[in-house]
Amino acid sequence: AWATGAPFEFMQIMLGSQVRDGAIHLDPNIPKQFGRIMMRRVHALGTLWDVEAIGTRGHVRLSA
Repeated sequence: AWATGAPFEFMQIMLGSQVRDGAIHLDPNIPKQFGRIMMRRVHALGTLWDVEAIGTRGHVRLSA
């Protein structure tokens, strides 16, 4: 069972994602070899979000 959750935990750690005060916050640390990470339509807090991170910059937006 741990193998199923491991990739998601790894992404959460690289993105430095946390939910605080009803918002999603990122503090990413994406290795250069990974380039950009983009996830669309991530379900959190009862809505869908687009998440993008490159290096130490990250953005979270409501999904269109």
